[in-house]
Amino acid sequence: MFPSRRLGLLLALLACAPAMQGCAPAAPGWVLRGTSARKEARRTLVGVGAAVGAAGATRNQRLRRALAEQHARDALARLLDGFEADVRRRLGAGEELSGRGRDDTVVDVSAVPIAAAWSAPDGTEYAQAALDLEKWKEAVSRLEGGEAAALVADEVFDAEAARR
Repeated sequence: MFPSRRLGLLLALLACAPAMQGCAPAAPGWVLRGTSARKEARRTLVGVGAAVGAAGATRNQRLRRALAEQHARDALARLLDGFEADVRRRLGAGEELSGRGRDDTVVDVSAVPIAAAWSAPDGTEYAQAALDLEKWKEAVSRLEGGEAAALVADEVFDAEAARR
């Protein structure tokens, strides 16, 4: 199944941590929602990552931003693993989405762009990696047997988005 909303809750708590006086000013909604399937203007699979601010081990802002971006892509990879497993279940037991095996995602998450970034007042860096569902469907359609996966992807996405 898809990862729980624990990461989003953890990120929200981190944003609210300074003196527990309420959330940091103007924290973007994507920080609070965390990693999830989002059905807004477009169907998007979103990974959110964070790197702790100046009180943590990393005091260099650029390094924290790069770390947050990597954490966002890692979160997206975990989300894709669950998404692709659900697609395989809908297709039938044992179906492969690619010739690479079950442990690889169809899309190389290291190439997924960072859609947004935010620096909290405490120095914590947040990043959002976003993959449009249509791009995933294009990639899977090019694989052997991927056309069927692309067809059931909308159903799987809608089910996950409705749970959140």
